[in-house]
Amino acid sequence: MRAQGLDTPTDVEPQINWENCPAGADDNRWYCFYQYSGFDGRRLQWNHAHCNTGIKFTDYGFDNKTTGWVNTTRNADDVGMIVTVFDG
Repeated sequence: MRAQGLDTPTDVEPQINWENCPAGADDNRWYCFYQYSGFDGRRLQWNHAHCNTGIKFTDYGFDNKTTGWVNTTRNADDVGMIVTVFDG
């Protein structure tokens, strides 16, 4: 396979996902939030590198719209994202 004129290594792990949330890559710590039940509708996603500060869903017009979420963190019990849910 070639991309932008560069050979792609044959030992690259295939891209996989869980409910369309990225997983299985080198940095497989992704957090995905879905608008509708069944992991449908609009999806907001961040990887661990962007979770050092709080993420305000209101900044993305996504407040009070999350019905499901996926965390694809693997083998990283000491790191992760703290999810605080407010029902107001």
